[in-house]
Amino acid sequence: MKMCLLCFSVAIIKNPSFNYLKEIKRRNSIEGSVHLYTFQHFSRNHKHSSIEFCTFSSMKTLYYTIAFALSLTIVACTTSEESSKDSDPSKKTEETAKQLGQKVPAPVINIGEFAKMNNADLRLARNTVFAKYGRIFKSKDLKEHFAKQDWYTPNPRFKETNLSKQDKDLVRLISSWEGKTDVLLKEQADITGNGSYEYCYVLYNKNKGTYTVIINDFSQEFDHFWGQHKDDQKAPADWTEITTEIVDIDPEDFMQEVRISQRYDDWEDPGTHNVIVAFDKKKGVQITEVGSTDYDAGTLTFNQNGTVTMQQSNCPVHTKEYQLKNGTLEMVDETILPPPPGGCAACFSGDSRVATSINESKRIDQLQRGDRILSFDPSSQSYFETSVKRILTVYHDNLIQVSFGKERIITTKDHPFLTTDGWASFSPETTMERYGYQEVKQLKKGTMLVGTTAPIKIAGITTTDEGMLTYTISTLESGNNFVINGVVVGTETITQNL
Repeated sequence: MKMCLLCFSVAIIKNPSFNYLKEIKRRNSIEGSVHLYTFQHFSRNHKHSSIEFCTFSSMKTLYYTIAFALSLTIVACTTSEESSKDSDPSKKTEETAKQLGQKVPAPVINIGEFAKMNNADLRLARNTVFAKYGRIFKSKDLKEHFAKQDWYTPNPRFKETNLSKQDKDLVRLISSWEGKTDVLLKEQADITGNGSYEYCYVLYNKNKGTYTVIINDFSQEFDHFWGQHKDDQKAPADWTEITTEIVDIDPEDFMQEVRISQRYDDWEDPGTHNVIVAFDKKKGVQITEVGSTDYDAGTLTFNQNGTVTMQQSNCPVHTKEYQLKNGTLEMVDETILPPPPGGCAACFSGDSRVATSINESKRIDQLQRGDRILSFDPSSQSYFETSVKRILTVYHDNLIQVSFGKERIITTKDHPFLTTDGWASFSPETTMERYGYQEVKQLKKGTMLVGTTAPIKIAGITTTDEGMLTYTISTLESGNNFVINGVVVGTETITQNL
């Protein structure tokens, strides 16, 4: 047996009434319960040492105390020595299996080691998962490596569908490490709030234009909008970067969260998209995505009381307040201030329907960035599909109701409509001044609007002072117009003259 250095401290305090032994437990981790027991003495200054005893009034008591300390130390040393021999459980299991003539189990893959591995090691780790199921490898180096493993048995009937969900997730996790070109976040944080610290990574893959969030064995991939942008024009650095940080939304729950933010790929003061990674004791790791495509909006403010405020829009000032509940952000309040004297973007009421095809449509207040919708090509007099890039939400009270056929549209006075005679709006001068349209005529009763099947005559126009949340499509992947309630209207910014 190795020699063991015995160490203990003797503190002399007049009143020993505050001296006691305390058991400290580490709470449940994601992997299970791990308990750590240490004996601690707390002094009047609240400082402690791992083994500390105080003298008592009698010398006899002191002797018993020292003897007790020595016995504890010897037990601790013996246990430490034995546990050091068994520090690698996989080797012990392998040796035991060989002694009993049993099949050697496949090695356990330690996810905590991925950050230290090079791509060759990661490739071997990923294929070890497949080898457990008997996959027959084509690569010479893999075939030779696994042929030497006692636990490997080739299976000609192997299919990737044989993998368990856990192993499929593990393969995807290792692949994320293999494909990384940069590590945007590398931290250990108490995501679960149980006193343990989880591995927190955000890996960037330049070749795919994606980033992956990793919390221990959990992983999820997201698009990097500017990383997939097709335009060769170079955007400002603060638009293209992905920012990451560990945050504490609610200091009282002892849990930490991860925030990842990036700008949308829009050339007009892009808004911000946020991913919040939190933990729920029943559901595990939870993901919340919040953001705004409005001009320079979507920024988050952490209020340090369990709530987060997001800037939904700047014209008018529109904020949403979220509360962290069960690992996700839920909206609990919304504030909309009056619009400025000059007004804001031209928009439609939320119940207006945007054409997603000739026969199908979707409410504009349910439309999302990336949705496919119809746009009109005046030169060929035909419709084509395009993608929504930016949606604006604005509170308005300068609205009109345009009636035609069996339809009606509630819109702002300056929104442009495509007619058989070019662009027109109820306030032509405002439309040209704000949105860059070169020539806009007066929209009035009898005006012929361009419809999906045939021109449609306006039956009437009435004004209303009723205020409401309104919506518009500011930017499309291609084209400068879209179809709403069966007629063609313009986007906020024109890209060509018709």
